[in-house]
Amino acid sequence: MSNRAGTTVLPQYYFNKFRDDRRIGNDSRVNWLITRFADVLLMQSEAYNNLNAGNAAKYEGINRVRVRAGLAPLPLTATTKDAFVDLLVRERAWELCNEGHRRYDLIRLNRLKPVQQATFNRTISDNYLLFPIPQSEVLLNPNLTQNPGF
Repeated sequence: MSNRAGTTVLPQYYFNKFRDDRRIGNDSRVNWLITRFADVLLMQSEAYNNLNAGNAAKYEGINRVRVRAGLAPLPLTATTKDAFVDLLVRERAWELCNEGHRRYDLIRLNRLKPVQQATFNRTISDNYLLFPIPQSEVLLNPNLTQNPGF
């Protein structure tokens, strides 16, 4: 992140993760990332935690990402499955910032509602944990029913 645009100092910080200095209009040469190795390592830690919360191997992936970023490894202190998920949610937020993972991570890890409450002081209903099924698909397939709330 930076608060500079060339030599001009801007009053606020702006996000500079996927910047293409030579783009013209909306024609950027920056490719959209689909999967990064850091994401795979964090998924590995999540999988180890889901298989056996007592397995210390769950820290391998998350700590490789932290060490690569110049941070100290996490101590092996998250003794419960939920405590480790809290660590993982925070690490994924920092590492994968602005890459389109956050909402899906929070839904998958059952943290969307608590994060919305803590961050924005709002309560969301369960229908926001799903997407609406397109009406064209519901009309084509009589076996489909619309998700609740849509």
